[in-house]
Amino acid sequence: MMPSLFCAIVGPTAVGKTELSLALAEQLHCEILCVDSMQVYRGLDIGAAKPTAEEQNRVTHYGLDLASPLENYSASRFAEYAEPILKSYASRNQPLILCGGTGLYYRALLEGLFTVPDPDPLLRAHLMQRLQTENAAALYHELRQCDSETAEKIHPNDGKRLVRALEIIHQTGKTITILKKEQTKKTWIDHTCFIGIERDKNDLSARIEKRTDWMYRNGLLVETRQLLDMGCTTGNTALQAIGYKECVAHLQGDLSYKEAVEQTITGTRQYAKRQMTWFRRQFKTQWINLSKIKDLRETVRESLQFLSNGGMYISL
Repeated sequence: MMPSLFCAIVGPTAVGKTELSLALAEQLHCEILCVDSMQVYRGLDIGAAKPTAEEQNRVTHYGLDLASPLENYSASRFAEYAEPILKSYASRNQPLILCGGTGLYYRALLEGLFTVPDPDPLLRAHLMQRLQTENAAALYHELRQCDSETAEKIHPNDGKRLVRALEIIHQTGKTITILKKEQTKKTWIDHTCFIGIERDKNDLSARIEKRTDWMYRNGLLVETRQLLDMGCTTGNTALQAIGYKECVAHLQGDLSYKEAVEQTITGTRQYAKRQMTWFRRQFKTQWINLSKIKDLRETVRESLQFLSNGGMYISL
């Protein structure tokens, strides 16, 4: 067994990853690398559930505020930023907590992404038109026919990823499964212990509703207006995030306040479900159901046991 240097805390949005990562980092006397595609943007604090100033003062965090919201940040850029951090910690044999729910960022950092051509505008437009006229189910069926292994890792309703997968296949003449086998993989994943945290459906749903209400009451609309004033549009990744896009619709008069909140809750629940599906299929993970554990200290103890079993040296 490869010794574990890194602990990745994964799971759906609103499940409690930040709280557990802070408690573990303090217990292990280590720092945290945030692995979140929205927390990399400056100005996305409330809607991205970024660790607060007080939480960042408790434990040093990496991976936050890396880009302007006017940029479209990518998983490959994140990997370029974060890999030197992993190398630094590995060279000193020091543990590091990775915390976040963006699966593609984990994949890019720990294993690497296979090289593919840049998007073809004409092919992309054709596939997007098919998505609109034939719906996602038709594209999913086509992907299953030519690359069933890749199709198993994509939600049937995830039109964006289905379009990109078919685009790559058309451009290269190879399935994504074959392209991945041809790539030279990084080995960081062999030194990473994954701890997944989950909750019962009703418990997580209630937490999502409560957090969404808190966000709207504590400045999400103001934060969104500030992004618009900076020049952000719905073409920027930052304003495509759940919560921000609903706020934009409300500010533009397309949704009432109540409708914006309700659609944010619904979108967040759907996203949480997709996250769980992705993590269960991608990484070997030890899962802890927080609905069955009421004491954070018990969760920390269980997590430390998983880390110890995974080969991480625990010095308390």
